[in-house]
Amino acid sequence: MPTQREIAEILGISQRTVSEAFKENGKIREQTRRKILETAARIGYFPNSAAQAARTGKFGAAGFLFPNTAEGVFLPLGMVRGAIRRLNEANMHMVIDQLAPTSLGKAEELPRILRHMAVDGLLINIFHAIPPEAKHAIEVQRIPSIWLNSRQEYDCVFPDDYAHGRMAAEYLLDHGHRRIAFLRFDSSMNEQSIHRHYSVRDRIDGYTDAMQQAGLSPRLIEVPWIRWAQCFTPNKDERLKYLVPIFASVDRPTAIIGYGFREVESAVVAALCAGLKIPDDLSLIGFHDDFIENAGFSIDTVKLPFSEVGVKAAELLIQKIDQPHLKFPEIPIRGRILPGCTVRNLG
Repeated sequence: MPTQREIAEILGISQRTVSEAFKENGKIREQTRRKILETAARIGYFPNSAAQAARTGKFGAAGFLFPNTAEGVFLPLGMVRGAIRRLNEANMHMVIDQLAPTSLGKAEELPRILRHMAVDGLLINIFHAIPPEAKHAIEVQRIPSIWLNSRQEYDCVFPDDYAHGRMAAEYLLDHGHRRIAFLRFDSSMNEQSIHRHYSVRDRIDGYTDAMQQAGLSPRLIEVPWIRWAQCFTPNKDERLKYLVPIFASVDRPTAIIGYGFREVESAVVAALCAGLKIPDDLSLIGFHDDFIENAGFSIDTVKLPFSEVGVKAAELLIQKIDQPHLKFPEIPIRGRILPGCTVRNLG
């Protein structure tokens, strides 16, 4: 098996210099680092993780946790890839696992989780049923952790969904729309439901503030959750019983902001059932990590910055692994609008 000594002999440098190349903050010139890494790749050298752990007390890995429950599971691929990319840049890798959210509240469980996963810190992608004592347990145990896609008091990175709600409303206002409604399908109409993700309230608040600042009344359309499998069967879909009469009314909205792609796609079906054309009669915009195209055309979309969230969360975790006492203020990350073909300019 190739060693660092062989790399040093090939390049005519010290073994200590080679070792520095495999540290995130190694004190060598970038040109030297590149030569060392290129030589390592050419001869098939990889750092010995077990030896590194024994020598430094660190595994060189981060754990990515998501819940093992049916509720509250949302794992954006872009966020995972972003985190992996940043960890790899620091010569670290990721271990993905699932666990019961209640485990986060048990102080004795946290060290076991780190040992079981053989990781130095945690990226936590859990927002549902988090026990109140979880943050305290993590802090007391000095477990390096960053929360993703979840709003906490500190140590969290998430899409700025308040800004996204405003962004969507202002985009439609700039296109001349005044009767703008926000559409949301909800499994629980209870405002305090633990199933609600922070983005529900934040997007609605952003939309509401933009409308009120424009001197307009916001209109929230909340429909009880109906099985997704029935979405494209209008004669059976209970959602259409709510939406078609609204879209067929005299004071119907000229534009809809859909909380997610399910809302947008159902709005398309309801509009067609009401005899409306998109975007001539009804404009649509939604939120997603890429264009919403399931309806057969590109819907104007507020692109959620999940990749950037993953990168930033991993970056903060790397710092906390070295300095567990650090506390970072919440970091909201703003996305951007991807113009499609579903918003009409009313002048």
